[in-house]
Amino acid sequence: MIVKIIRDKEYQFRITAAVCAECGGEMNLPGLIDRNVQEMDDQDRRWRAVKMIFHLMR
Repeated sequence: MIVKIIRDKEYQFRITAAVCAECGGEMNLPGLIDRNVQEMDDQDRRWRAVKMIFHLMR
């Protein structure tokens, strides 16, 4: 889980991490950053959809 501050508001995102089986350290794999950006975007879109539904139900 990572924390990002966007427009003065804190958000928590679940992202994919690559971990070395030998030392346990995080690894940088090709395409991993792209995947994490996509995951954060998907989570943000789902959160906005939920907020919109709650707003419409009021």
